[in-house]
Amino acid sequence: MGTGKTMSFCLPGCLGAGLILAGLLWPAGLSAQDLPRPPCGAPPRPSYSDPDAPSNLQVWNDSVSNAVWVPPGCTGWTVPGFRMLVALSASFRFNGDGEDLLSRFGAVSALRGIQYWSASAKDWRVLITDAGAVEGPSIGRQRPDFTVAEMKAGKALYFMQDDSGSSGGVVYQLRVLEFHPTRLVVEFENVSPIRRFFITLFHPGDLQFVYFLEARSPGLWGLYSLLRTGRDASSLSSGHQAAYVNRVIAFFRHFAAIPTNPNPVVGAAPRD
Repeated sequence: MGTGKTMSFCLPGCLGAGLILAGLLWPAGLSAQDLPRPPCGAPPRPSYSDPDAPSNLQVWNDSVSNAVWVPPGCTGWTVPGFRMLVALSASFRFNGDGEDLLSRFGAVSALRGIQYWSASAKDWRVLITDAGAVEGPSIGRQRPDFTVAEMKAGKALYFMQDDSGSSGGVVYQLRVLEFHPTRLVVEFENVSPIRRFFITLFHPGDLQFVYFLEARSPGLWGLYSLLRTGRDASSLSSGHQAAYVNRVIAFFRHFAAIPTNPNPVVGAAPRD
């Protein structure tokens, strides 16, 4: 049975100024020793990187064995399996507390304009062209960004996001699964279909993200994220590992307050 492969990318200040890869070729399948493990009572796998060092990424592709993967309970996910799974584990410097970080997730309008490295175009592109909080699970009446108080209550909140890779805005549900001053877990997933050129790539619930953030020491936080595409997602959504990974990196950089375009990353052309 094949396993996922761990790779790294560099943040500003890291030696080498960014990992340059021509592509991603992770074997499919899972083994018991290779499963992603969020930081829920045990050290995460892949492990946190040191600050200013390459962050760790692990990717699994769709296969028969992946259909029976059971997500850890702390993710809030109940449906087994996936088409693609991306885990990122990193450290970043931050002198605030959990409420300060939670406010970054609540400021959904700030997603507008974040950039990612397009592996196909070999150029920086705007990832989120528009974003904003909405009153309910449809693109309707807009509202201000979410407050920390309403997020800590754990209720479902909704925001619209227009991704450069989709046709039209998509509504996502955001929930805070856990909150403490030194630890928070935030999950969101699409509640409206994601289409591209009139083709439905993701049905509601087929694109999910969960973020674990915890204080590791004074001024140092760890971030562990999982991205999952569901088993019922269109087969046309598969086979684009670099695109998924670069989006995961862009969101990590955004929530960690790191510029989203400091260096080319996965799928970049070699530089002199």
